[in-house]
Amino acid sequence: MQADAMSGSIDQRIAAGSVIAELQSREHPPYVEHVFTEPLHTLALYRFAQPLTRPPTMARFRCREGGTAFRQIGRIVAMPANVPMEVKGHGGRIQAVRCRFTPALLRDVSGREHLDSKGDLDACIDVQSPAARMLLEALIRELSTPGLASAAYTEAIGHALVVELTRHLQRSARPVRTSGGLSDAQMATLRDYIENAQQAPSLADVGALLGFSPRHVSRGFRRSTGQTLHEYIENIRFERACKYLSGGDFLIKEIAFRLGFSCSSNFAVAFRRRAGMSPQDYARQHGRDRDLQADEAYRPA
Repeated sequence: MQADAMSGSIDQRIAAGSVIAELQSREHPPYVEHVFTEPLHTLALYRFAQPLTRPPTMARFRCREGGTAFRQIGRIVAMPANVPMEVKGHGGRIQAVRCRFTPALLRDVSGREHLDSKGDLDACIDVQSPAARMLLEALIRELSTPGLASAAYTEAIGHALVVELTRHLQRSARPVRTSGGLSDAQMATLRDYIENAQQAPSLADVGALLGFSPRHVSRGFRRSTGQTLHEYIENIRFERACKYLSGGDFLIKEIAFRLGFSCSSNFAVAFRRRAGMSPQDYARQHGRDRDLQADEAYRPA
């Protein structure tokens, strides 16, 4: 396998001090088995199709301690500078937003000199950080439509992403899984299934996926993460709702259907409880100008 930089078509790029933000498209063959390296530390959010009928894409890092085990790659991946990452799995078209930053910025912001210990690299394969995801999605919007002081804004997001990456690595260094929790592989499978499901899956659905009773999955998930499976699913559904409202072209009733709500009014109540505002107000504050009223029944009294 050949080692090279993670290259592809750069659609948009903003260079700001020690931070480089990029929107990238890359066309892979149907099956990929390759080794990639990055000259700078890179945190990326990938958009790719992950059919549940295909084996998941796996990755591992090669390091001075002998390398990590293959793990299912996450939607957000951190690639430490000059550390080869071996990837194998299905290919196709992949789009990504990438924040690249220098080792000097890592040191200045976090106090860390390196990201190449085996524990760090294991945690880099799948960066579980809602805050990092929101920051990377903010980069997508800025790269797509740069605004006033775009370079300064991009650099500020880059600094925040370094902080969030460091916090993720600190959390990973203190395992929360206790006896009776789910394994790392089971957690990765479960997270990928939930994030790719068209509608919020039931407890019975995720139990069938892992081959356990719903009660066992619920108990194991809470012991592994400190939150209930329902809370996790609701977090994913809220993130998806925000994405539809800010970047899509859907009516409220269409968004409610996509998220598995029985009607738009139930979606509106759930969204207001979580966001503190109506779906329409959220859409207007995040760049949507068209009227998103679903029907007369939805209009607030």
